[in-house]
Amino acid sequence: MIRRSTSRTPIEIYCWCFQVVLVLVLASVAAWQSLIPKSPSFAISDFRIPASNRTNSSVSHRGEVVTNTSLIFNLTISNPNKGTGIQYSDIHITLYHKGASIGTRPVIPGFYQSHKKSVSCSVLVNAGGQFWRGIGKGNIVVLRAGLETGVRYRILRWKTEKHRMDFEAFVIIDRQGRTDGEKNISLHRIPIQYKLSVSQTFVYSVNPRMPENLPSTPSPTTTMCDTNRFSLWVLQIVGLLGLLVFLLWLSLRPKQPTYTIIDFSLPTSPVNQGGDNSTISFELEIRNPNKDSDIYYDDTLLTFFYGEDTLGQKTIPSFHQKKDSTTQMFDHVDADRHVWKKLLGVISKATAELKVAMVTKLRYRMWGRKSKHHGINLHGRLPIGSDGKISGKKKKIRLHHKSMEWRKKGRNL
Repeated sequence: MIRRSTSRTPIEIYCWCFQVVLVLVLASVAAWQSLIPKSPSFAISDFRIPASNRTNSSVSHRGEVVTNTSLIFNLTISNPNKGTGIQYSDIHITLYHKGASIGTRPVIPGFYQSHKKSVSCSVLVNAGGQFWRGIGKGNIVVLRAGLETGVRYRILRWKTEKHRMDFEAFVIIDRQGRTDGEKNISLHRIPIQYKLSVSQTFVYSVNPRMPENLPSTPSPTTTMCDTNRFSLWVLQIVGLLGLLVFLLWLSLRPKQPTYTIIDFSLPTSPVNQGGDNSTISFELEIRNPNKDSDIYYDDTLLTFFYGEDTLGQKTIPSFHQKKDSTTQMFDHVDADRHVWKKLLGVISKATAELKVAMVTKLRYRMWGRKSKHHGINLHGRLPIGSDGKISGKKKKIRLHHKSMEWRKKGRNL
C-alpha cells in the first residue's frame, strides 16, 4: 500500500495568501510611520522689552546697539525628523497686542535644514509709540506671537509639495521687560479651523500669576497637512503589492495533474470452467498542465469498488512526466470473483455503477528544484452498461477530489 500525505486544501492556501498580504500591510504601515514627516518646532527664548527694563536704556542686537523701543527675542527652529530634511520658505513673524500688530514684521529668509538639526535666530521688532502708550508702567503684558511659513519635506530624494504652516504662542512679559514663567516658549501649530482670533489679547496689572482665562492653544500637530493623501498612497502601494504577490503566486503555483479514464471494459459472461474471465481492462490518461514544471510520481494505487466491496486494485509504478505532456496507460485488473459474480446480474440490467479511487504522491520540479511531496486522493463514478463498458453520454470519466464519504474510505487503503 502507498503511504500518502494530505494535499493542501484551498482554505490553507487562502490563509497563506492572507498572511502574506498581512505581512505586507504591517511592513507598509511601519515604513509609513517611519517616513511620514513631522512638523518643525519653533521656540521663543530670551524675550526682552528694553523700554520696560529701567536698568538698561539700550541693548545690543547682532553686535549693534539698538534703541530701547525694540522688542528682541531668540527663535529656535528644530527639525525633529530622522532622515528627512526641510526646505523653509520665508518665515514671517508678527507680534500682537490688544488685537493689533506691533511695529514691523521681521522676515527670516528661507533656508534648508538637515534632519535632526536646530538653528537659532535673533529677531528684532521695532514697536510703535501706540504700543508703548498702551502697556503703561508696572503692568504685566500678554503678547501673541504669530509665525507663518511654508515648508517642503525632502524624503530620500523625493520632495513633497509646499505646505503652509501657522504657529502661535502667548508670551507673558513681567514688569522687568522679560518673560514671566517659562524661559523657552514653544509655538503650537494652528489648524485653520481652530485658528484663534488676533483680537484675543489681555492686559493684567500687578498680578504676576498666569491668568486663568488665557485662551488655550491647540496641541501640536505632528503630521503634515496631506497625511490623508500620503495614507491613500500607502494603501495603493499595499494593494498593488498584494495583487502582485497574488498574481505571482498564481503564475508560479504548480497545477495538479488531471486523471481521466478514457476506456473501461468489464467481462459480462460467467467464468469459464478451468479458465479466468474476470479481468478488467482500463485505459488511464494522465495530463501535466504545467508549462514550467515536470512531475515525479510515486507509485499510484488504483482501486475499483462495487458498493462497499473492493472489486480489484492495481498499482502503477512510479514514473516521470515532462512539462505540458500527456501520458496514456493501458492496463488490467484481476477482479475479485465473489464481488464480480454479484455484479453480473446488475450489469445485464444496465444499472451497475462502480466507484474508482486513486491515491498517490508526487513532486514538482521547477527551475531545477523539486518541491516537497504532495498527496493526491481522487475518485470517480463509472456507470456500466450491459456491454460492460462505460455507459451514458460521457465516455470519459475524469477523477475529482474525494468527498467526505470517500475520505473515510481512503483512510483504510
